[in-house]
Amino acid sequence: MKTESLQTNQSLETSNFSALKFNESITEKIDLICTPLFQHFGMTHFGHIKIFNNGSMLRVANNKKWTQRYFESGFYNDGSLYNIHTLSEEKSHFLLLTGAPKGDHLTSLCTEFDIWNALAIYEKFEGYSNFWFFGTSRENTEAINFYMNKMNVLNKFILYFKDKLYDDLNGMDADKLIYSNIPFLEETNAEREKIKQFFDLLNIKSYKINDHLSVSKKEFEYLFFLAQGKTSKEIARLTNSSFRTIESHFEDIKRKVKCQKKSQLIDLIKDNNIFHSLLNRY
Repeated sequence: MKTESLQTNQSLETSNFSALKFNESITEKIDLICTPLFQHFGMTHFGHIKIFNNGSMLRVANNKKWTQRYFESGFYNDGSLYNIHTLSEEKSHFLLLTGAPKGDHLTSLCTEFDIWNALAIYEKFEGYSNFWFFGTSRENTEAINFYMNKMNVLNKFILYFKDKLYDDLNGMDADKLIYSNIPFLEETNAEREKIKQFFDLLNIKSYKINDHLSVSKKEFEYLFFLAQGKTSKEIARLTNSSFRTIESHFEDIKRKVKCQKKSQLIDLIKDNNIFHSLLNRY
């Protein structure tokens, strides 16, 4: 498959030609950086995608032919794989991609390029999200044990990779960016509006959590987002409150129920099945 043939394929948006050329030009450099990972741990594929909140992305990988297929098929529009707007910020999330592939994107990756037994690491920040992909051959099922037991090795490799490719990964060089159809911000805003309507519908002044604790409507809202795995920083933005206000309310609630950690508050919420019945009702 040649680049020239891709440039005549209407499935590749014109705006992404320069991003394709950048991706093709950097595959050998990526492959060289990944040599220790490939030689010592049996990995055959590594890729990184940085997605900005406007849906544009910076993407690199070591496999040139897969890169060309990725662009040709417009897999950068695969919202099912990249849509992580519900995840918490400043936390790492892990996804093992094993078994029969689902969707054209993963099916092509596995069946055409023998990239199976993969691990995706997701990192979400305020203005962007990072994806780190590790993959190997179908026969290398031991890779799953490696992922589970040597996550520290993968995290160190990511730091090493960031250092080696710092100049290429940072900045908003328009020629390097892929422009996708993934509506990150629109979906996030729609979710916020839906949740706002939910709390408006409840119209409560206080809510009894258990025999020992009642909370205000605002505290009830904060607890709801906490139960969804949101950080205080995210809750502040979602509720138009200050970070200090959120933290102050959580400290008050913890003091009332005599617990030390937010994780204990989450356990309290789950143990009392607070939100499940309400969400089903509305």
